[in-house]
Amino acid sequence: MTTTPDLVLRGAGGAVLRFGGGAAVTLRRGDEELRIPLEAIELVHPEGRAVEVVLTAPDGIEPAAHRVDDVSEAAVTAFAEVVNAALPDVFEGDPVPDGSALVTTRTIGPPPESEQDRNWRLAKRAVLVFAVVAVVLSAVLAVAGEPDFIVFLWPLGFFGTLMGVISAGIMGPGAVRMWRLPRHGITVTAEFSHYTDRTRVYRYTDLHGTAHTYQGGNGGSHLEISYDPRDPRRAVAASSAWERCMVAFVTLLLGAVSLACWTGVAALLVDALT
Repeated sequence: MTTTPDLVLRGAGGAVLRFGGGAAVTLRRGDEELRIPLEAIELVHPEGRAVEVVLTAPDGIEPAAHRVDDVSEAAVTAFAEVVNAALPDVFEGDPVPDGSALVTTRTIGPPPESEQDRNWRLAKRAVLVFAVVAVVLSAVLAVAGEPDFIVFLWPLGFFGTLMGVISAGIMGPGAVRMWRLPRHGITVTAEFSHYTDRTRVYRYTDLHGTAHTYQGGNGGSHLEISYDPRDPRRAVAASSAWERCMVAFVTLLLGAVSLACWTGVAALLVDALT
């Protein structure tokens, strides 16, 4: 028995076109998701790095189409082949439905900010704050007649900021979840869904029946994860005590390096002004 893969096209403007072998193709744009039944599709037409889902239409009516741009050309070709092969057979004389009338739309809210995006936002803000602080301190040292100290201030401050960002913004949240969620969260078994950007994606369902995805892990076809009941989108894969200890140790080590660097900056400033 051949299983239809869960195909996902991510295009310009955050558009996500998906087909998992069911009875419909879904298209998400912003906070709306369109469910396009297969019987409403005339064909999926690939155009290089773009794809059009052309809807059925009675004679005399211009067929509507939904287009997604800036997608992998190979992915577009595969998507079109799989969906076109799954379309229901149409026989001569059968009435042609108005595909637009069969499409349903639902509001699903804006996509949640990923942890990676959140960490990058924190990192950029931290670097900006460091740059402002470093410029101010450099001006203070120059006015104090100690320009030589500036040579040490910038590398120490930048390295300390970098280590602090990694410790507090990237490693820290992961370490907290690794310890907290297996004890206070809800543990379920997630099923492998598909690959994306060389990462395994697993799908799990919360107690309310809402489906979520988890990226990462090497659990084969199934992966045990624990999610936060207050926000089921936050989840961690099962890990050993050794892995949790190592993450905690690295987080604390990076934090200690950051503190040492900024202590050095403070010492330089005090030495220059006294």
